[in-house]
Amino acid sequence: MLAIMPLSATRASAKNPGVLAPITYIFDDFGVSAVFINGENRAEWSLVTGALETSRYVFVLMQRGSFHLIPKSQVDERELASLRRILRSKLGSKARRIQPA
Repeated sequence: MLAIMPLSATRASAKNPGVLAPITYIFDDFGVSAVFINGENRAEWSLVTGALETSRYVFVLMQRGSFHLIPKSQVDERELASLRRILRSKLGSKARRIQPA
């Protein structure tokens, strides 16, 4: 997968202090929540189009080409195993390339 963000959007985002603040992700029976400094974004599982894992990240793919990016370096092994189980359970075959827990 290749994700490209236009340079102008990257520069504009870097100037917004809220963009660089930590994000807490919550995966539950409802769906996916992203809690950040300026608010919260919640999406039901029906809005999640897939998930994939690379050596460094877990991508949770959303409608309209957006995604949540979770750096594996910032998640402990127990949380990562739990995330893998949840994604496979809720997304089934849409959780492609998610490693075994």
